[in-house]
Amino acid sequence: MSESGSTEIAARRSRLVWIIAIGSLLYLFLGAIVLPRFLEVWLPRIIEDRTGRPARLETVRVDPIRFRVSLIGFEWPRPDEGSDRPASGEAENPGPGGDVRDVGAIAFESLIIDLRPFGFVRADLALDELVLSGPRVVADIDSRGELNLSRLLAPLQAADPPEDADAGASSGADAGPIVEIGSVRIEDGAFLFRDRRRTPRFELGIESVDLEIEAFSTRAGSSSVISFGSNLGDSTALTWQGTISLAPLRSEGRVALSALDLRIPWHYAEESLRFDVPAGSLGAEARYRVSFEDEWALSIEEATLEVRDLEIVDRAEGQSALILPHLSLAGIRAGWSETRWGALAIEELRIVSGRIATALEGDGRLRLVELFSPVPREAGPAAGGSDPGEGRPSPDRDPPVDPDGGTLPELRVDRIRVEDFAIDFEDRTATRPVGIRLSSLRLAADDLRTERGASFGLDLEARVGEDGRIRMQGPVVIDPFGVRLGIRGEGIGIGDFEPYLEEVARLEIPRGALSLDLDLSLGNALGDDPGKDRLALFLKGDLEVADLETRDPVAGEEFLGWRRVHLGGIDFGPDRLDVDTITIDQPRIRLVVGRSGGSNLDAILGVEEARESRVVEAAALVVAPEEKAARRIGIGRIEIDDLELDFVDHGIDPTFHLGLDTFSGWIRGLSSEAGTRAPLEFQGRIEEMAPIRVEGAIDPFPPEPFAEIRISVSDLSMPIFSPYSARHVGYRIDRGKLALELDYRLEGRTLVGENQVSMDRFAFGEKVESDQATSLPIPLAVALLRDPSGRIELDLPLRGDLGDPGFNPIALLGKTVVNLVTRVVAAPFSIVGGLVGAESEALASVFFAPASRTLSSEEAAELNALAGVLAERPSIRVEIRGAADPRADGPALGVGDGEEARARLVRLAKARAQAVREALLGSGKLEADRLFLVDVEIVEAATAAGIPTRLSLRVD
Repeated sequence: MSESGSTEIAARRSRLVWIIAIGSLLYLFLGAIVLPRFLEVWLPRIIEDRTGRPARLETVRVDPIRFRVSLIGFEWPRPDEGSDRPASGEAENPGPGGDVRDVGAIAFESLIIDLRPFGFVRADLALDELVLSGPRVVADIDSRGELNLSRLLAPLQAADPPEDADAGASSGADAGPIVEIGSVRIEDGAFLFRDRRRTPRFELGIESVDLEIEAFSTRAGSSSVISFGSNLGDSTALTWQGTISLAPLRSEGRVALSALDLRIPWHYAEESLRFDVPAGSLGAEARYRVSFEDEWALSIEEATLEVRDLEIVDRAEGQSALILPHLSLAGIRAGWSETRWGALAIEELRIVSGRIATALEGDGRLRLVELFSPVPREAGPAAGGSDPGEGRPSPDRDPPVDPDGGTLPELRVDRIRVEDFAIDFEDRTATRPVGIRLSSLRLAADDLRTERGASFGLDLEARVGEDGRIRMQGPVVIDPFGVRLGIRGEGIGIGDFEPYLEEVARLEIPRGALSLDLDLSLGNALGDDPGKDRLALFLKGDLEVADLETRDPVAGEEFLGWRRVHLGGIDFGPDRLDVDTITIDQPRIRLVVGRSGGSNLDAILGVEEARESRVVEAAALVVAPEEKAARRIGIGRIEIDDLELDFVDHGIDPTFHLGLDTFSGWIRGLSSEAGTRAPLEFQGRIEEMAPIRVEGAIDPFPPEPFAEIRISVSDLSMPIFSPYSARHVGYRIDRGKLALELDYRLEGRTLVGENQVSMDRFAFGEKVESDQATSLPIPLAVALLRDPSGRIELDLPLRGDLGDPGFNPIALLGKTVVNLVTRVVAAPFSIVGGLVGAESEALASVFFAPASRTLSSEEAAELNALAGVLAERPSIRVEIRGAADPRADGPALGVGDGEEARARLVRLAKARAQAVREALLGSGKLEADRLFLVDVEIVEAATAAGIPTRLSLRVD
């Protein structure tokens, strides 16, 4: 090669070097100096042109050697943009890197983009790395309900209308550009959500947002590794690790949320809730798999959920409705798709400690259910605002369904464990609230399934009230619903249930314990209408109430009690109630009449009118002619052992006491079947000495109730009734014994009674002053009714209609006795005449012929018979009142008018009285001290039989 050729080659090389050098310098100048300045001006202008809002970009740096572009200090809209300035009272934006509450809607500290040289060979856009540092996003809903981001981005949406969704779907994933990025990182991001519609304003800040994606690609079949982390406040962290593919769109990995303060979501929904959440945290973790290919599908597994220290306060009641120190769900698995609900499976649900407090309102609303129902919104959204529910799934949209046509997923829980829980329930439907507390509650359920026909085992145990215990064990079926539980309880205090009795009786129940041993079956059974199902309840077992004491709330004294009432062999169903035995052991009843005349029954049952109304209603039910109820009732045997009844009347002075003790017996074979009559037999003692016996048969069930009862009482000492005789008769009772033979028969409505009363050696004693004593000469009636052996026998029949509200058997018997006594004392000689075979009142007068003082043989015979009757009744005195008739005796005596004539008539009357006295004494049956001559009478009293000398009887 010639020298000139070499020179030319060298010149060419030199020019090439200069070209390369100058080109490189120009490339570096344009890339490092011109392009950054251009981007600093052009990018904000483009954003403003597209959105109508200015943006701020502090610096753009371009490294043309490493193909790196760095955007520093971006903020949009700018802080000086008036339409999005912070609200009054908020700090102005200090610029990128400042407090997240003071920046614009979207900002970041830096965005670094590392281009991949020659990446266009494999992709439309290829980057080695994309790093976004310090991003800040503020989502702000104003008082009108408008989201700031929607308002800011609205011009972009208007300029670029969305493509047809179906067209995009049909074009496939490959229709879009292929983007590949070696690494995507977001560092120290922050997000602030504000809702100014609420008072006070709701704010939620998410900070320390870090995201890393390795091998990001939109190429079909490729996947990227993703890692995400963020903090909500000081203690809550949200993390996400997994893989994601965009073509087709799918992802799998693990998501975890730790210690979310539950006050945050509550504050946001506070206005639509009826409760407050002063404390509580939520933690959750799960592996997931989600895809959006032909249809969306989501599955989770190895999921856990944990709630700690949760408290829910009923805002209206001002008290805690739910306290959950610890609730956990472990081993959660589930799967759903656009067309199918999969099963929700939980390995274990565990609750440790906690309490629920709720109430049943008077209108039947359960407070706990109402507590979690949303507060009704006023009609329409707030003026000028949008509906907060906008964007939620429409209720008209059909939810996914399972292949069997159901709308709910199948639920499976392998284990449920509840320990040391408490339930406070208050029933406000009663006259006073009834508080029921279950504490130390333990529940275990295994293999719970909601699939049709599947059963699971339930074991529940709790303390009831202070000393009671209850346990329920057995299988439960959810669909169709059914349970078969063994229920065992003991020591359950029944005093807490006292208000339930107040509608029929006001009683205090200071003591009493319920025990039970029952097998319960509850489930759907075919009712009378084949098209409807109803729940059918079946119970079998025993019930017992022990150590019962009830008190009159006014006097504070015991009213009713017993040592034990036991119901054995209970068999209850929709069509029957059978009990083998009812044992009542040592029952006690105390009936007390107060000084004002009211009884403890009045205080317990209410005022007299209300009590009578209830009695009438009860009688109407007994005698109602309706058909028997569909449920058959049968009681094999009722046994009463050692009943004590104490009757006390403080309304009389001295106080009256009457006691019934050792009263025992049985009723056998009670049944609601027509024509069944149950025999009964009881016996006991009155005042520890007078035997009483009750026997007969009863059928108390409608429509034709029946009773045939015989009551026998003997040897009852009558002086115990002295307080009553002193008040109402004016005499105490000195001696006597009472015997009763009472026969009652009830057929349908009609009650027929035969009351045979026998008093032996009955006699009044000391006379006492009483302003309530009757004016009737009761001692005379007693003396007349007493037979020669010293007995008084009375037969008092009774008949009445139970359907008549005015029918009162006790009052009717009293009226019968009063009528008998009145009849006796009004016409005493009718009783005496009956004893000697004389006509009624024939012995009340002795007749003399005009001017005669000599007894006829007939009159002498009657006086002799009268003496015999009176001899058997030594307490009776005879008063003899002689008489003369001026018109009949005067002419026979040959006297006229004047003093002499009257004197002769008086002597005649006295002689007649003396003749009667001598006749009675002459019988030898009466003593002279029992015969009294009283002042004579001169009257015109002659009859066809003659002139009467009248006799009267009295008792001293």
